[in-house]
Amino acid sequence: MAAKTDRPRRSLSHSLGMWLKGAVNIGDFVAAFSITIMMFAISADVIRRAITGRSIGGVLETSEVLLVFIVFLGLGYTQSTGAHVATSALTSRLQRVPRRVVQAIGLSFALIFLAWAIYATGTRAWDAFQIREYRFGLLQVPIWPGRIAVVVGLALWFLEVLRDWILILFSGVEEPLYTGLDTEDLQLLNSRSESGDRS
Repeated sequence: MAAKTDRPRRSLSHSLGMWLKGAVNIGDFVAAFSITIMMFAISADVIRRAITGRSIGGVLETSEVLLVFIVFLGLGYTQSTGAHVATSALTSRLQRVPRRVVQAIGLSFALIFLAWAIYATGTRAWDAFQIREYRFGLLQVPIWPGRIAVVVGLALWFLEVLRDWILILFSGVEEPLYTGLDTEDLQLLNSRSESGDRS
């Protein structure tokens, strides 16, 4: 009976995980595409300046906005692949249960900070969107899309950290942020490691 009731939960968890993975991949794609656009724009500006002595108007302002897309929209993907700077100097010296508790506490502080950051940047992005904020320069380049990208990037990062927090606290999975695997795969690996320890 318990196995039957667990199946819908696993299906829902898997669906949510796949949805989050898709959203994170889209954010990473937009960040990578922004790098390409900025690279070509700066290259064209350098070539024109070398030939004519004049730069292309708006390249500097546009590059600043694109840089925001590059940095923030890749945060969720970086968290999902475990590429953020981290150290296990403390947790590697702890037993299984204390290690999970310390990891959960650390992620809890991260969730609180990210929630505050989303609220702070979200209110600023809404104000910028309402007034259609733009950057003064040779061209009036809108910067409100960049402010929205900050909120979206932080939200994806928050959801990835929340997913890691849930896995560590309730699924018995240790350090899922370093594996890049789905929930069911992580549970299978942990069960195999536990059975190996018993043998």
